[in-house]
Amino acid sequence: MTLADTMSAHWDGASPPGTPNPARLLVVEDDEAHVELLRRAWESAAHPVTFDVVRTRAEASERLANGAPDVILTDFILPDGSGLDLLPLATRAGCPLVLMTSQGDEAVAVEALRGGAADYIVKTPATLDAMPSTVSRVLREHTLMVSHARAEAALRASEERLRATLESLGDIVLGVDEKGIVRDAHVPEALAAIVGEPKVGGALDDLIPPSIVAEVRRLSEAAAHATTHQTPELGFDRGDHSFVVRICPRRGGGATVLIRNDTARRIAERGREELEAQLRQTQRLETIGTLTGGIAHDFNNLLVPVLIGAELAQREIPEGSPARAAVDQMITASLQARELVRRLLMFSQHADSAKVPVVLRRVVDDALQLARAAVPTTTEIDIQLDRSAGVVLADSTQMHQVVLNLVLNAHQALPPEGGRVEVTLDAVTLEAQPSVPGASAPPPGMYARLVVRDHGQGMPPDVLERVFEPFFTTKAPGAGTGLGLSVVHGIVRSHGGMIRAKSAPGEGSTFEVLLPRIGGDEPTTGRQASVPRGRGESILMVDDQPAVVVAQARLIERLGYRCTTLTNPAEALARVLAAPKEFDLIITDLTMPELTGVQLAHRLRAAGVQAPIVLLSGSWSTEGDFEVGLFDAVLPKPCDAVTMATRLRAVLDAC
Repeated sequence: MTLADTMSAHWDGASPPGTPNPARLLVVEDDEAHVELLRRAWESAAHPVTFDVVRTRAEASERLANGAPDVILTDFILPDGSGLDLLPLATRAGCPLVLMTSQGDEAVAVEALRGGAADYIVKTPATLDAMPSTVSRVLREHTLMVSHARAEAALRASEERLRATLESLGDIVLGVDEKGIVRDAHVPEALAAIVGEPKVGGALDDLIPPSIVAEVRRLSEAAAHATTHQTPELGFDRGDHSFVVRICPRRGGGATVLIRNDTARRIAERGREELEAQLRQTQRLETIGTLTGGIAHDFNNLLVPVLIGAELAQREIPEGSPARAAVDQMITASLQARELVRRLLMFSQHADSAKVPVVLRRVVDDALQLARAAVPTTTEIDIQLDRSAGVVLADSTQMHQVVLNLVLNAHQALPPEGGRVEVTLDAVTLEAQPSVPGASAPPPGMYARLVVRDHGQGMPPDVLERVFEPFFTTKAPGAGTGLGLSVVHGIVRSHGGMIRAKSAPGEGSTFEVLLPRIGGDEPTTGRQASVPRGRGESILMVDDQPAVVVAQARLIERLGYRCTTLTNPAEALARVLAAPKEFDLIITDLTMPELTGVQLAHRLRAAGVQAPIVLLSGSWSTEGDFEVGLFDAVLPKPCDAVTMATRLRAVLDAC
């Protein structure tokens, strides 16, 4: 039985049925007469007790070490000290102590009560006779004190659990009355610096927008009479932060208002929306790439008779005549159209390709041709491409993306009336630079340097610092994803290079790309003195488009070969298998019904046909795109006369 249980059983005036357990008294008294008076006082008392009598402070200390009594009655003057010396022991044991003295001393009384004594008694026959009542009162008071201490401890524990819960939520939690006045508040330090700290007894106007304050007051007043309650969530922004306010009306009036920092979720949501937009854009680009491939095939088939017919007519018309000039213009336009298709196919190719040595000037020039078509004529593009940029190890498609992104970004930085964008390409040698903690610098060596500069409004330092961050954009909603420059940054880094940005308000922006060179200056190509001719060799031309095979046959025959044409690849396969030595060379289109050019070549090789096979491809493939030995050459479609003559002669001479 605990001390509180004992006190409740004996001293609350409502003892349980049966004989109650007697209260345990520790009496510290060296005067036997006083002890006898105490025993007699309890003979007529309503509540029994047990006496444990000791004479000295030392004996009392030993008893307390073995167990606490319910009450300690001690004389002030003991043979080995003072009864006051037992106060700390009684406090630790959790039992009340009554100090008795033969002579009243106010100073001793004050010291005893301040030290924690439950009462101070001057020993007289009357006070000793009344000791049962005194002890009863002391025990009741001690019971109340213990209960109060337990209640306070429970309250503190509950408050600590609530505090820990609120801290874990990380929200501002306010209790408001029906008038919307703050009555209690919990505000995490991190949020107090953003929205401020509410004052108990103050209004909400300094924390949340007036429209939300009005809603809090309306719901708080309605809560006093409502049987059901709404818990709406409202939002507001404070600087760069977003918040959600949840209003929980209380029964009887008032409400609990939770203010949550929703910034991280909003950023994640925007990021998810941007990724979804990027996915949709990627899917659209993939669709465009597929459509471009189909259109290129058909468009190239249309160009074949135009280009070949114009080249054949050119040979028949003397120079200087008006007709010759028109034919020359047709050839130039056809070659430009073929080049445009090549660039579109290259840019729409999304598959990863290996990094190979490329002449950077040519790649940049190709990309700029596409960029010119994408910007209005009010934007002037000043281009200076130096051959010294040389050769770099790169993925041409990704380099196209870098140039297009930088040029289009520069164009968008110009005012609506237009302006000038400068694009320069040259070579630069970087020397070793002293290392700076936290900064990165390219290693020393030879670099190709691409610089794109606009004359727009420029960027302040805080924008410049974040310019390569994914999803960061200063454009209006819907005008950009904020991915362009971050993609450029990733591509350049993956190529072992570096990109740097310089800008200031009113001074435009400059983006500098450094790519390590793997060779010297751009190689030059000499012009061929004459067009090589055939020696009467027999060539089979296979293409499903009649106009194409007719035009190709005319060109091939003009070059000094004999040409047989077929528009059905299955028929061509049967004819070659029937007479494997009939043809010295076979030319096939890539895309045909029933059998593609690749399938036709596989069947012929599997049958042991030794004749060289040349592929005409409108997708600008190369021999390296196919398995080794399948094709002896891959020619662009449409193919001009010089290229056709040169490659056919080279293939036949190599056999």
